[in-house]
Amino acid sequence: MTIASIFLGLLIALIPAFLWHFLSGGEFKRLILLVILSCVGFWAGHLFAVWQKWTFLRVGPIYMGTALLFSVAFVIGGSWLASYTNEQVKK
Repeated sequence: MTIASIFLGLLIALIPAFLWHFLSGGEFKRLILLVILSCVGFWAGHLFAVWQKWTFLRVGPIYMGTALLFSVAFVIGGSWLASYTNEQVKK
């Protein structure tokens, strides 16, 4: 995998985080959390697809389909967990 494909993957991994933050709102700390979760989910999905030899929407060396699914799942799950723990702290 080249450095250019790593940068492309990171750029594409940021899209679900920014979209979710734009749609749901929140403060800057939450955006940072979503960006981290999105990147972790993206590369976890990529590695899972490499391990399982899935080629769903493969773009060059990046297994884009599975990586985006994992990224979206991590962002939504992390957002839900962050809001749940935020409510528990306020009580």
